[in-house]
Amino acid sequence: MLGLLAVGGGVAALLGGFALKRSTGSGDDTETPQEPTRSDPPGEPPADAAAGVDPPEQSVPPGQRVPSEQRTPAEQTAPAEQPGSTQTDTAGPSGPASTRGDTAESGAPASTADGRDESPSPGGPGTAPGDATRQPDEAIDDKLDAITTDIGEARQARERGSYSWALRVCQRARSKAREAQEMARADAGHRLDEVNARVDEMNKLQRGIKAEYDTHEEATAKLERVASELDVADELIEEGNPENALAQLETTAAAIDGTGERIADFEFPELEKELDALRDRCESLRERAQQGTESTIQVPEHIPRMPQASLQYDDIQQGAPLGTGDSANVYYATASTTDGTIDVALKELRLNDTTDPDVVIEMMERVETWRRLDDHDHIVGIVDYDMEPLFWIAMEYMNAGNLDERADEMAFEQALWTAIATTKAVRHAHQRGVAHLNLKPENILFRSVSGAWDVPKVADPGLSKHRFEQSKSVEGVSQQYAAPEQFDNQFGQIDGSTDVYQLGAVFYELFTGRPPFEGRPTKVMRAVLNDQPAPPSEYAELPAALDEILLTALAREKDDRYESVLSLRDELQALFDSL
Repeated sequence: MLGLLAVGGGVAALLGGFALKRSTGSGDDTETPQEPTRSDPPGEPPADAAAGVDPPEQSVPPGQRVPSEQRTPAEQTAPAEQPGSTQTDTAGPSGPASTRGDTAESGAPASTADGRDESPSPGGPGTAPGDATRQPDEAIDDKLDAITTDIGEARQARERGSYSWALRVCQRARSKAREAQEMARADAGHRLDEVNARVDEMNKLQRGIKAEYDTHEEATAKLERVASELDVADELIEEGNPENALAQLETTAAAIDGTGERIADFEFPELEKELDALRDRCESLRERAQQGTESTIQVPEHIPRMPQASLQYDDIQQGAPLGTGDSANVYYATASTTDGTIDVALKELRLNDTTDPDVVIEMMERVETWRRLDDHDHIVGIVDYDMEPLFWIAMEYMNAGNLDERADEMAFEQALWTAIATTKAVRHAHQRGVAHLNLKPENILFRSVSGAWDVPKVADPGLSKHRFEQSKSVEGVSQQYAAPEQFDNQFGQIDGSTDVYQLGAVFYELFTGRPPFEGRPTKVMRAVLNDQPAPPSEYAELPAALDEILLTALAREKDDRYESVLSLRDELQALFDSL
């Protein structure tokens, strides 16, 4: 009876255990509580990956197994523990290997008490001999293929500038790479080098993308700061503070150059384009600021003059040509004087062999008239002149070019002062009864002065009057600067008012970079006789007061012009004083 009870109790215990197992699931498949995870859009890696943070590993309480849906492929292919199997932990690194009902870490099969090998085949139930590594290899291949796909996707995202997404994809690939490494360590050691090589490739790509991303973000921020600094410099110039603007632009230019060097090793076409535009703007602002500093008071305190000397033609050493006019060739030359060697401009007049001797005498008189005028600061001085061996004049050497070469390049204040100085020279000639009558940009020359604006001086006063009186045509007169009465005597006689018109035409080009009328000579002549020039402010940023001054000087009718050069000078001076 006791035997039957014992048997019955054993059966009941067995049935009870079976029932418990059916109700709770297999002990091998017991689920453990999991931490809630964030959901990400399908096909995207977890949000943690964007910041390069590895997803948190799930902890499993002792005695429980990881649910099948959370196991790695290598774990899913491992056989379940058999009822009655035993597990003995190792005593330490030198202790005996642990034995389990499945394959032990040492590779020795588990056996029963009678020595029979009951461990499942490495590939799981039903795996044929020789296929022991097929399933781990296939799982690793799948992981490597997925990593390859991710690497390609990350590279494409990098090329289109989607750096954040590229980094997220790299992090996703890293997770797969760790799983592949675990599989290789557990069941396919012969694949570990291959997996590690793919991991190195992925890590190198991720580092490159991160460096490129950081550089792009840094350069973008710097260019935004540069644009802001250029705005500040622009405001400083507008407020009349060019010195501080130049200091700001110096720092900004260094920042532009530094940013250019920073991105030189990368391909950022949009940043390079923006950088070029900012560099051009910086240079433009620098030029404006420099003009602003030049436009502060820089009127020369002392204006140099050329001393008169007694020269022979043989005392002059002719040098390089400086220019050719309608009536003469001009050369740079040096002349030996009792006070040493001086620089001069040698003008050799071209006269026809058939020229009346009286004409030559008249020319000599005109040069003498010029010499009596050159005691003015703004008239080119004459050193000496003679008729032998040809008609020549040794003049003051003007080393800073002429107005034709510098029109529309000066700061407004300097241009205005240049105009005033020129009217003073013409006024000086008028006071001595001499009209120039061929004023043009080429006849306004400059001499440099240290630490101040270049000094303008009028050349050839009195020479052209004789030439014009010898001909009723406009030969020798520049049509673009000629007055209406020089084309048609119905507008009146040629006199000092003619110089007023010509000064208006020369100053028009000085401030705008173009003459009042342009085109072929006949077209210009018709315009001078019939049209009013456009206001100068249509071609440059100029005050309305200057429009009125220049258009008054350029009036077709002499009665509508300033009555004298003195009146024109006074209007220009008043405008200068108001600045």
